[in-house]
Amino acid sequence: MGYLALDIGGTKIEVCRISQKLEIKLLERIVTSQFSIGRLEFLNDVIKIINSYVDSSDEAVCISFNCIVRGNIILASSLLGGENIDLEKIISEQISLPCVIKNDVLCQAMAENRLGYGKKYQDYVLVNIGTGLRVVCITSGKILFGFNHAAGEIEDLFTVEINRRKIERCLSGSGIANIYQALGGKLITAGEVFKNASLDDVAWKTINIFSQKMVDLLNLLSKFYNPQAIVLTGSVGKSTGILLPQVIIKYRLGCLSYFHIEEILVSKIEHAACLGAVLAYLG
Repeated sequence: MGYLALDIGGTKIEVCRISQKLEIKLLERIVTSQFSIGRLEFLNDVIKIINSYVDSSDEAVCISFNCIVRGNIILASSLLGGENIDLEKIISEQISLPCVIKNDVLCQAMAENRLGYGKKYQDYVLVNIGTGLRVVCITSGKILFGFNHAAGEIEDLFTVEINRRKIERCLSGSGIANIYQALGGKLITAGEVFKNASLDDVAWKTINIFSQKMVDLLNLLSKFYNPQAIVLTGSVGKSTGILLPQVIIKYRLGCLSYFHIEEILVSKIEHAACLGAVLAYLG
């Protein structure tokens, strides 16, 4: 027996099968934009994906979803374009299997806490930089969820103005792309910006602006949570390794020593959101 796990994000959907020993097999990676984003019809697309992979060996379907979810109710989701949706019940009835749905970044935090740097640190902050920005505080080994399981949704705090254009949510993949466009007039992906940084002056300027905002983020987290460590995750977060030495130097110079974070690390866990969804089901 095992578990079918889905990580449903704004950029991609990952489908994995996870054994009872938490061994992972990636089944498919799907581009989210090919589906009915922003409408309830997106739910039908998700159910089709589940039906195409679920089999008799699956004990449950475990879903990590880019949304605000409390208990079994999705309070808000840009992918579904609705709110107060009991998605667990709808999917369970469709597939005749238990189903659990949790926020994607909280799932990553559950996996990190159980299987990753949570083994080393009791007080740290997981920072997910991908489609958006969210942070999860772990204190005394326990995850801080917040009343509506929405603690750490801070992406709106980070903006930058370039050529009289205000770039909102600049600490994200779309934010990097928008900074590059404001500087150079051309829209490319965040991945392309990082890839071209050594050859493209506009990409390098974009990375420098992003790095300064990373410094601002570290200063904020240091003073608000006072963690022992920061763990970076998400598609953009995991791409920042090349920037970290420069970011850490600027951060330490501008932050009082008693707020200093001991270590800033990049998560080593693959498919953490899918793993965390399974851990949430197991309790």
